[in-house]
Order: sequence, then C-alpha cells, then structure tokens
Amino acid sequence: MTSFEVDSLEGYALAELRREWGYEPDERIVVIGNIRAAKLPDGKTIYFLEDLKHASSFSSLRYPHVAINGSHSAFIGPVLPQGFDLQAKYLWALAELTLSPKKEREKHKNPYQCNVVRGTLRPLSEMPKDWHFTVRGPATVALLETAVHDAIMARANKSTASQIASIKAKLNVEQSNLEAASSALARALSHQATADARLADTENQYRDALRKLDLQRDKYEKEKALMEARLSSLAELAERKGERLHALGLLDADDLKRLRDPHPPAANGLSLAEAFDGDFSRLAPHVQAVLWSRNLMYTQDRIRNFLALTRTSDLVILAGDSGSGKTSMVKAVAQALGAICEIIAVKPNWTGPEDLIGYFNPVERKYQSTPFLDALLRAEADPNRLHFILLDEMNLARVEYYFADFLSYLETRDRLPEIPLFTQDEERHVLMENGIFLSIEQEARLKAKLDEGATIEDLLTDETANNFLTLFGGFKNTESILAHHARLRRGLSGVLSTRSTLSFPANVRIMGAVNMDDTTHSLSPKVLDRAHVLRFDNPFLTDWEAIENEIEPLELTDALQILPEEFGARTDYPAFDRTLPAAEFLARLARVLDPLGVEFGYRAIRQGLGYLQGAQEAGLTEREALNNIILMKVLPKLTLDLGRVMPDGRPRREQLLALRDLLAEEFADDLDYLDDSCVQRLEGLAATADANNGLASYWVR
Repeated sequence: MTSFEVDSLEGYALAELRREWGYEPDERIVVIGNIRAAKLPDGKTIYFLEDLKHASSFSSLRYPHVAINGSHSAFIGPVLPQGFDLQAKYLWALAELTLSPKKEREKHKNPYQCNVVRGTLRPLSEMPKDWHFTVRGPATVALLETAVHDAIMARANKSTASQIASIKAKLNVEQSNLEAASSALARALSHQATADARLADTENQYRDALRKLDLQRDKYEKEKALMEARLSSLAELAERKGERLHALGLLDADDLKRLRDPHPPAANGLSLAEAFDGDFSRLAPHVQAVLWSRNLMYTQDRIRNFLALTRTSDLVILAGDSGSGKTSMVKAVAQALGAICEIIAVKPNWTGPEDLIGYFNPVERKYQSTPFLDALLRAEADPNRLHFILLDEMNLARVEYYFADFLSYLETRDRLPEIPLFTQDEERHVLMENGIFLSIEQEARLKAKLDEGATIEDLLTDETANNFLTLFGGFKNTESILAHHARLRRGLSGVLSTRSTLSFPANVRIMGAVNMDDTTHSLSPKVLDRAHVLRFDNPFLTDWEAIENEIEPLELTDALQILPEEFGARTDYPAFDRTLPAAEFLARLARVLDPLGVEFGYRAIRQGLGYLQGAQEAGLTEREALNNIILMKVLPKLTLDLGRVMPDGRPRREQLLALRDLLAEEFADDLDYLDDSCVQRLEGLAATADANNGLASYWVR
C-alpha cells in the first residue's frame, strides 16, 4: 500500500476493513461467498456475493458498524463471467474485494461497502489442497458443488467448535449450582447486561471511528488541496511547467502545443440545418446523386436505410461477398457527409480485447495502442465531425472473442460508455514524479545560478547543479540521473499519448464488413442479437436503369459536414409498448420464432423500435422499416435443420412455413415494389433448403 493510499480516506477505510476482518495490511481481501441474483424493477438482473467468509480462516465477515440486519454483501454487477451454472444448488465463488465507488458508499451509508474486483470472480469448482473431503461414485458437477458447500460449512463451523464447547461447559457448571428458574433468570440478566455493554462499547467505538474519520478527512482534504495547488492535472503541469519540461527534454514541442491548445478543428462544410433546414429525409437523395456522380450506384432505399442505421449508434454489420460494395459504400457516404472513414483491418489471430484496444506495458510504462484505439482518439479530438470506424474482414477472427467487451460498451445507452485502459495510479505517479523532479532541479538551478532555459545537459555539466541533484535527488547509490530522466520521459509520454480511461466519443459509429464463406467464422447469436446486419448482393444483379430514374438533380454543390448531433444523440431504446401496432407485430413474430430455437427477445425488439424511429426520420415508411428489421435482425439468425422436430413433435419445416405465412399476411402486397422483400427472402430460403438436404440458412445460396 502506498503512503498516498494510507493517507487517503479510501486508504483509511481499506486499512480499517483489513484490520477488522483479519487481513494483513498489504494483503488482498480474498473472500468466499454465495452468489445471489436480484431482480430490478425494470426487469434487469444484478448479482451480489453474500455470506462472506475469510478465504483462509473461514470466519464470517461483516462490515464494521453496520447493523446485524443490514446488508453485508458485495456487489458483483449485471453480468456473471462464464463458468457459473445458475441452476446449481450451491453457487459458491472466490473473489477479491475492493471499496465501492464513493457514491455507492454514501448511498448505502456504509463507508466500507465493497464491490467484487472485475475479473477475479471464479466458481469454487476446485477444492484447495488443505480441504479434506471425499466424493464417492461418479464425480459429477452436482456432487462436487454439494461437497464444496459441505466442506465450506464444516470448515467454518470448525473455527467456532472450541468456543461452543467452552460455553456449554460453563453453562453446565452454572446449571449444576443453581436452580433451574433462578439460573435461567440469571443467564437472561447476564446476557442482557453483556448486550448492553457491547452496545455501549460499539457506540463508543463508532464515535471514536467517526472522530478519527473526521480528522483523517480534514487531513486528506488539506493534503488534497495542497497537492491540487501544486499539481492537479497534466494540463496544469503543462501550463505551469511546460517550458521547463520542454527545456529538460521531458516533453516534446508538439505535445506541449497539444496540451495548451486542445481546441478541435472547426467545421468546413454545410451542416444539415444550413443545407436542408434540418430535414434528415432530404439527405438520402443528395447522397445518392453525389455517389452516382462518382460512378457508385445504390438505390435510394438502401441509402436511406444506411443513414437510419447510423442514427441508432448500434453496431452495423455489412455482409456480402468480396466486391459487393460494402466498404465502398461506407467510404463514399462518409465523404459525401463530410465525415471521416477509418478502415481497420482485422487479423485472423485476434483472440481478446487487447488485440482491439491495446494494453499497458508496465516495463516501458506506456500503453501499447492499436489502430482502432488511435481512430477513437482521433475522433475524440475532432468532435465536430462524424467518424465511421469500419472493421474490415470483421469475422476473420471470432467476433465474440475480441469484440465482447466492446459489445457491452455499445449496450450502454443512457450515457457515453467509459472504456478503462489502465489504472489511474499510473497517471498520478507520473505527475508526482515529474513534479518532484522539477522542484529539485529548480533548487539545483538556483544554487548554480542557471537561468530558466537551462537544459538537462546544462545541469549535468555544472558541478554545483550536478552535486545538488545527486545528493537531494537520491541518485548517489541508485540509478543515474540520466536513467531517471529517461524513465520520467517515457512515463510522461505514455500518459500524454493515452489516458487511463477513454469516454466513447459521441461522434463515432462502429461498423463491420464480413464475408460469409468457408474462410471466415460465422456470427454468433450474441453478436447477431446486438447488431443490424445489412446484406449486399452481387452488384451486377442491380437494376441500374431503375436507379438512374431515381436520381434527382443536386440541390447544392457546396460540401457538407453534417454535425454529429444532427445524426441523433445516444439515448436508451424505446420502451416496449404492446399497444403500438409495430411492437405487437414484433411480439407475434417472436412467438413464432421461439419454437425454431431462434431468440428474438426484448432487447432485439426494443432495438428494432429504435431503428424504426430513425428510419422514418430518414424518409422510409413504417412498412419499409419493419421489412428492414426482419431482413437485418431476424433472417440472419436462421440456420435450421428442417429434418429435426420441435419440442412439441411437429417438424420444423411446418413452423418455417408458418413464419412465411405470417409475413405474407402482414405485408400482403405492400413490398412488391421493393428490391429486397423479407417475404421473398424467406421463400427463397425455404426453396434452397429443399435442394440442400433440409438445411435452411439465410447465408446459403
């Protein structure tokens, strides 16, 4: 534990908690507990770790100064890691705890409230070597879980066995010397007195703790104010000491300029309000005409659909064969809108989130960035312009492996998601180290009578300055001044290039281009459930004359730069209101899909309703938008073996035809004029299945 942590309010609370729970001052707080799920009013589920026990002594753990009937659990979060069977009789787990965020502790009026450290929760499916028990017969998971539970309870009870035996012995002595009635009364009075004494002692301890906490808080606030007065942020460091950092070679001129002048570039084109009076539906004809002038031909409905998808802030996947126009469309539309399009090539060996957003290298004290993260940072520095980030060949690697964390970030709708890159302690350490070095070198310059422009070479070649730095900087028997200087420079460069936490830029839209063939991975249900899949067919099947008949004369020749806020803000999906015709139809659709094993739940329906709003603003009718929802959210999930039967014994083919009948009845002849109809697609899928040994797949032709 650092001195800064001990002096801080959180550090005091952690130290107090370790002392109360029997952990060493520097020991991680590793506990055993039972997982409990809790339903929130909005239907979501969150998880807690309860019945907390010391991982070594198995003593029960309760928060200091919290009532017995109060909450003594640790918050896990809305998602459990893989490996937990929620149907198991016992759901024990090992985890490391840390303090909850300040707001949560204040909310629960518990300064010691803890959360489970992310990534440390794991099921207690392996018994430590010092736990002794026997499982006879087939060692099934159920037997192992029961044995784990029994071993935990036996180990916990063992620690109190001697105390129970001692108490029973004393009670037997008292009962043998006193009559039954007077003995019971005496014990009751004794227990009452003990309880009163303990209550009084607890109240005194609580008051003492509050006094200590107040003193610690005052000390912390004073130290915090002093620290903030000296050095509060990188910006202040650059403002106050930028020239010295540059002169000493710790900071480049470009970095200094960027810190002092972080103003984003101004827009250099017409906004939607200036070009089309804010009417989003007038944007598609203009974009179509611009693309046609560049020999790129897309139907107006396709462009309206693409623009509507950009308003959702969801993951958009463009699927089709190589050369079908996926990447070309994204780049061309971005250029027509005055947006930036960044193409990120996915590699087949990507297996985790670090391949997407990088990782912190503790040796170099620098974050190893990636092209994807660099694109996010460029978008953050350019907030007045839209940025499309396209993951090209997205499914060359398994999307659910390297993109899982980002899928979770994109699900955050009520605010801009925060992307943690590395611990904030590294930033604080860099600021403190540079601040201390600047203070020492200032004294060295004064002693040597050097001016403000003195470089590190001037300090080292001046005997007085060099001796002062060596003596008061602690370099006499440790690393050299030059080595320390190099380490400071690396650390400062690292935190300047990448902050510890990145707020997902509001002007970014994430897209992916995929090829569905034998060289790529299929998209998992988890990915399909959270994305909109826009399919591209062979461009030579396009009716080019029909597209040319749609082209309207350009209303303006000036360049556009549509502002990000004109594409809509990141908001929560619409609530499911079954009284709305569109919501009621999608719910009926979900009931037909369920026997086929195709999930189309609340998230997908609410996501579809969010798209429906953006599609109508882009100029599509409600019927056209519903057709697109089925094409993008339902049909891509269909990969069925029609030779199998459903749980009720009926053949799957019968249910697939029922789905076709539902769509045909719902849309009747409404979609005959469209190039891409969900009814025609489903009929083609069923016909292909007959010639493909009963395999019905949206992706098989």
